[in-house]
Amino acid sequence: MLLVKNKTPLVHAVLPYTDHCDQNFVSVIVKGSFDITADGTLKLADKQEPLRETDQYTEQPGNASLLRESDYCPIKTATDVFVLGDIVSPNEKPCLQFDACMEIGQHHRVIRASGDRYWQKEGLRYQASQPQAFSRMPLILQNAYGGSATENEEAAPESYAYNPVGKGFISKNTNIEGVALPNLESPERLISTPEQKPLPYCPAFLNKNWLPRSQLAGNCDEQWQAQRMPLLPKDFDIRFYNAALPEFILPMLKGGEPVNMQGFSPEGALSFTLPNWNMKIKYCMKNEVLEARSKLDTLTILSNKRQVIINWRACFPCAQNFLYIKWMEIKAVYV
Repeated sequence: MLLVKNKTPLVHAVLPYTDHCDQNFVSVIVKGSFDITADGTLKLADKQEPLRETDQYTEQPGNASLLRESDYCPIKTATDVFVLGDIVSPNEKPCLQFDACMEIGQHHRVIRASGDRYWQKEGLRYQASQPQAFSRMPLILQNAYGGSATENEEAAPESYAYNPVGKGFISKNTNIEGVALPNLESPERLISTPEQKPLPYCPAFLNKNWLPRSQLAGNCDEQWQAQRMPLLPKDFDIRFYNAALPEFILPMLKGGEPVNMQGFSPEGALSFTLPNWNMKIKYCMKNEVLEARSKLDTLTILSNKRQVIINWRACFPCAQNFLYIKWMEIKAVYV
């Protein structure tokens, strides 16, 4: 039995992993929960969120999107950034449109939130109606571009493969009048005509079977089922494990980056600095003591709760058998 000494107050898991090339690895996952204090520091939360064993979906029947993904992911090639909460107008005063801004180190993202709108015909053209006033806009894919549409009552609905639960998608013969527009957009890809099909823009989790993520899963055809299942397809791409939308997948964060968020809290800015440490994994394999270092590959900001969840992950080869590892020590070290 593997003996693991976790010298941190954080939760952990050790996961055997066989990749698409049939190479064996060990993944060590460390997860920490932090409170955002008034002075902008991160304080270790009194109650640490446990590792999530399964995916969690929204509760809307027939309109389910991924709310939180399981933490038991073996490897990531970049850092996923998620914001679970709302875009909040200043002092929660009702407004028609509002830009929320997020800076993480050198990375800058802006999300434009608009009140509910719909297409209305003016002359020979369709134009967006005046937005309805709002004070909070949930950061969920149901408010981003996407959705489904039908050409007529007898036809099966056609869904937007990048976000089947969103707003704004039309098919060839859709009655455009009254179709809702997305509430969340990139200021660089604002929708101006019903025919536009922008990619959804939201710091939420992307379902595994939606584009572009599903394209990375490999070919699970009959040959795979007969010859390789349950191993990964040979053409599997490990970028599949990143669960954020493309604009919210950042080059791997190192720790110590300042984070400044405007428009995600009624109190004003959410500002803090990421912990400037990672995990050193010392382990004994075949009587040889080795070391591996983790990477900060998942940043989840619970803006309404003023909390931050960070996942560090180390993945190292285990040449033949996971059972060759006798013991393991997990320790936080400054970067």
